[in-house]
Amino acid sequence: MLKKIVPLMALFALQAGADPLRYGFVPVRFTGDYQPVSAADFMTSLRAEVQKKAPNLNVVLVDAPEVAHWSDMLPPDPNQIKALTKRLGVDRLAWGSIKLSTESKLMRTGGGANPGDLFPGQTPGTYRYIITVAGAADINVADGASGKILLDEPFAIFGSESTSAAEGTTRFDDVEKQLTLQCSEDLADQIVRQAKREVQP
Repeated sequence: MLKKIVPLMALFALQAGADPLRYGFVPVRFTGDYQPVSAADFMTSLRAEVQKKAPNLNVVLVDAPEVAHWSDMLPPDPNQIKALTKRLGVDRLAWGSIKLSTESKLMRTGGGANPGDLFPGQTPGTYRYIITVAGAADINVADGASGKILLDEPFAIFGSESTSAAEGTTRFDDVEKQLTLQCSEDLADQIVRQAKREVQP
Protein backbone atom coordinates (compact mmCIF):
# COMPACT_ATOMS: atom_id res chain seq x y z
CA MET A 1 0.00 0.00 0.00
CA LEU A 2 1.33 3.41 -0.90
CA LYS A 3 1.88 5.73 2.06
CA LYS A 4 2.38 9.50 1.98
CA ILE A 5 4.25 9.48 -1.31
CA VAL A 6 3.72 13.15 -2.16
CA PRO A 7 3.54 16.41 -0.20
CA LEU A 8 -0.10 16.62 0.83
CA MET A 9 -0.15 20.41 0.64
CA ALA A 10 -0.06 20.03 -3.13
CA LEU A 11 -2.62 17.25 -2.97
CA PHE A 12 -5.33 19.43 -1.48
CA ALA A 13 -4.17 22.73 -2.98
CA LEU A 14 -4.59 24.64 0.27
CA GLN A 15 -1.79 27.07 -0.53
CA ALA A 16 -2.67 30.74 -0.44
CA GLY A 17 -3.62 32.01 -3.87
CA ALA A 18 -3.98 28.56 -5.43
CA ASP A 19 -7.04 27.83 -7.52
CA PRO A 20 -9.11 25.26 -5.66
CA LEU A 21 -9.00 21.81 -7.18
CA ARG A 22 -12.31 20.17 -7.93
CA TYR A 23 -12.28 17.29 -5.51
CA GLY A 24 -14.63 14.34 -6.08
CA PHE A 25 -15.67 12.24 -3.07
CA VAL A 26 -17.12 8.82 -3.88
CA PRO A 27 -19.49 7.58 -1.13
CA VAL A 28 -17.58 5.38 1.28
CA ARG A 29 -18.19 1.65 1.54
CA PHE A 30 -19.16 0.41 4.97
CA THR A 31 -17.64 -2.98 5.73
CA GLY A 32 -18.68 -5.19 8.61
CA ASP A 33 -22.13 -5.60 10.12
CA TYR A 34 -22.46 -2.29 11.97
CA GLN A 35 -23.80 0.66 9.96
CA PRO A 36 -26.12 2.98 11.90
CA VAL A 37 -26.27 5.62 9.13
CA SER A 38 -26.29 5.42 5.34
CA ALA A 39 -23.15 6.06 3.31
CA ALA A 40 -24.92 9.07 1.75
CA ASP A 41 -25.62 10.66 5.14
CA PHE A 42 -22.06 9.99 6.29
CA MET A 43 -20.61 11.56 3.14
CA THR A 44 -22.89 14.60 3.36
CA SER A 45 -21.63 15.17 6.90
CA LEU A 46 -18.00 14.57 5.89
CA ARG A 47 -18.25 16.96 2.95
CA ALA A 48 -19.79 19.68 5.11
CA GLU A 49 -17.09 19.29 7.76
CA VAL A 50 -14.20 19.34 5.26
CA GLN A 51 -15.72 22.37 3.53
CA LYS A 52 -16.12 24.16 6.87
CA LYS A 53 -12.53 23.47 7.88
CA ALA A 54 -11.05 24.18 4.42
CA PRO A 55 -13.41 26.59 2.60
CA ASN A 56 -11.15 26.90 -0.45
CA LEU A 57 -11.34 23.17 -1.12
CA ASN A 58 -13.98 22.54 -3.80
CA VAL A 59 -15.57 19.27 -2.69
CA VAL A 60 -18.31 17.53 -4.65
CA LEU A 61 -19.99 14.18 -4.08
CA VAL A 62 -19.82 11.99 -7.18
CA ASP A 63 -21.48 8.78 -8.28
CA ALA A 64 -18.90 6.24 -9.43
CA PRO A 65 -20.14 2.68 -8.81
CA GLU A 66 -17.15 1.22 -10.65
CA VAL A 67 -14.94 2.21 -7.71
CA ALA A 68 -16.62 -0.53 -5.66
CA HIS A 69 -14.90 -3.09 -7.89
CA TRP A 70 -11.41 -1.72 -7.30
CA SER A 71 -9.32 -4.02 -5.16
CA ASP A 72 -8.43 -3.00 -1.61
CA MET A 73 -5.00 -4.55 -2.07
CA LEU A 74 -4.02 -3.36 -5.57
CA PRO A 75 -4.34 0.23 -6.85
CA PRO A 76 -6.53 0.79 -9.92
CA ASP A 77 -4.91 1.23 -13.31
CA PRO A 78 -3.87 4.87 -13.93
CA ASN A 79 -5.85 4.90 -17.17
CA GLN A 80 -8.98 3.94 -15.22
CA ILE A 81 -8.44 6.87 -12.88
CA LYS A 82 -7.80 9.33 -15.70
CA ALA A 83 -10.88 8.20 -17.61
CA LEU A 84 -13.10 8.34 -14.53
CA THR A 85 -11.96 11.76 -13.33
CA LYS A 86 -12.41 13.12 -16.85
CA ARG A 87 -15.95 11.75 -17.02
CA LEU A 88 -16.78 13.17 -13.59
CA GLY A 89 -15.11 16.52 -14.28
CA VAL A 90 -12.88 16.47 -11.19
CA ASP A 91 -9.16 17.02 -10.60
CA ARG A 92 -8.83 14.64 -7.67
CA LEU A 93 -10.79 11.53 -6.76
CA ALA A 94 -11.21 10.27 -3.19
CA TRP A 95 -12.74 6.97 -2.14
CA GLY A 96 -12.43 4.52 0.69
CA SER A 97 -13.98 2.12 3.14
CA ILE A 98 -15.00 2.37 6.77
CA LYS A 99 -15.42 -0.35 9.36
CA LEU A 100 -17.17 0.61 12.58
CA SER A 101 -17.95 -1.15 15.82
CA THR A 102 -19.93 -0.12 18.87
CA GLU A 103 -19.76 -0.86 22.57
CA SER A 104 -22.04 0.17 25.42
CA LYS A 105 -21.53 -0.10 29.17
CA LEU A 106 -24.00 0.60 31.95
CA MET A 107 -22.24 2.79 34.51
CA ARG A 108 -23.48 3.59 37.99
CA THR A 109 -23.56 7.33 38.73
CA GLY A 110 -25.22 7.25 42.15
CA GLY A 111 -27.28 5.15 44.53
CA GLY A 112 -30.03 2.93 43.20
CA ALA A 113 -30.91 -0.53 42.02
CA ASN A 114 -28.30 -2.91 40.71
CA PRO A 115 -28.37 -3.51 36.92
CA GLY A 116 -29.36 -7.15 37.55
CA ASP A 117 -32.58 -5.99 39.24
CA LEU A 118 -33.81 -3.98 36.25
CA PHE A 119 -36.74 -4.98 34.07
CA PRO A 120 -35.96 -5.41 30.33
CA GLY A 121 -35.55 -1.99 28.71
CA GLN A 122 -35.44 -0.17 32.08
CA THR A 123 -32.59 2.13 33.08
CA PRO A 124 -32.79 3.85 36.50
CA GLY A 125 -31.84 7.51 36.70
CA THR A 126 -28.72 6.66 38.69
CA TYR A 127 -27.30 4.62 35.80
CA ARG A 128 -26.22 5.81 32.36
CA TYR A 129 -25.01 3.98 29.29
CA ILE A 130 -21.61 4.96 27.92
CA ILE A 131 -21.80 4.37 24.16
CA THR A 132 -18.65 4.23 22.05
CA VAL A 133 -18.49 4.09 18.25
CA ALA A 134 -15.02 3.54 16.83
CA GLY A 135 -13.34 2.16 13.75
CA ALA A 136 -10.95 2.71 10.88
CA ALA A 137 -11.32 4.54 7.59
CA ASP A 138 -9.01 3.63 4.71
CA ILE A 139 -8.95 6.72 2.48
CA ASN A 140 -7.52 6.82 -1.05
CA VAL A 141 -6.82 9.89 -3.18
CA ALA A 142 -5.84 9.86 -6.86
CA ASP A 143 -4.68 12.56 -9.26
CA GLY A 144 -6.81 12.80 -12.38
CA ALA A 145 -4.09 14.17 -14.66
CA SER A 146 -1.50 11.46 -14.02
CA GLY A 147 -3.72 8.66 -12.72
CA LYS A 148 -1.36 8.19 -9.78
CA ILE A 149 -2.39 7.31 -6.25
CA LEU A 150 -1.45 10.28 -4.07
CA LEU A 151 -2.67 9.01 -0.74
CA ASP A 152 -3.55 5.61 0.67
CA GLU A 153 -3.87 6.28 4.37
CA PRO A 154 -5.75 4.60 7.23
CA PHE A 155 -7.36 6.88 9.80
CA ALA A 156 -8.74 5.99 13.23
CA ILE A 157 -12.16 7.47 14.02
CA PHE A 158 -13.89 7.59 17.38
CA GLY A 159 -16.89 8.99 19.23
CA SER A 160 -18.22 8.47 22.76
CA GLU A 161 -21.24 9.77 24.67
CA SER A 162 -23.33 8.95 27.73
CA THR A 163 -27.10 8.62 27.72
CA SER A 164 -29.91 7.76 30.11
CA ALA A 165 -31.75 6.02 27.25
CA ALA A 166 -32.20 2.27 27.53
CA GLU A 167 -30.47 -0.01 25.05
CA GLY A 168 -32.76 -0.99 22.17
CA THR A 169 -34.81 2.23 22.28
CA THR A 170 -35.07 4.86 19.55
CA ARG A 171 -33.25 7.39 21.73
CA PHE A 172 -30.38 4.95 22.20
CA ASP A 173 -30.19 4.33 18.44
CA ASP A 174 -30.21 8.08 17.80
CA VAL A 175 -27.14 8.49 20.01
CA GLU A 176 -25.32 5.82 17.99
CA LYS A 177 -26.22 7.62 14.76
CA GLN A 178 -25.03 10.93 16.20
CA LEU A 179 -21.73 9.36 17.24
CA THR A 180 -21.23 7.90 13.76
CA LEU A 181 -21.68 11.34 12.22
CA GLN A 182 -19.29 12.65 14.88
CA CYS A 183 -16.79 10.16 13.44
CA SER A 184 -17.17 11.95 10.09
CA GLU A 185 -16.12 15.17 11.84
CA ASP A 186 -13.12 13.35 13.28
CA LEU A 187 -12.20 12.05 9.83
CA ALA A 188 -12.55 15.54 8.33
CA ASP A 189 -10.20 16.91 11.00
CA GLN A 190 -7.59 14.33 10.13
CA ILE A 191 -7.93 14.81 6.37
CA VAL A 192 -7.47 18.57 6.62
CA ARG A 193 -4.65 18.21 9.16
CA GLN A 194 -2.81 15.87 6.82
CA ALA A 195 -3.43 18.25 3.93
CA LYS A 196 -1.80 21.11 5.79
CA ARG A 197 1.25 19.11 6.78
CA GLU A 198 3.98 18.84 4.19
CA VAL A 199 5.20 15.25 4.26
CA GLN A 200 8.42 14.20 2.61
CA PRO A 201 8.16 11.25 0.17
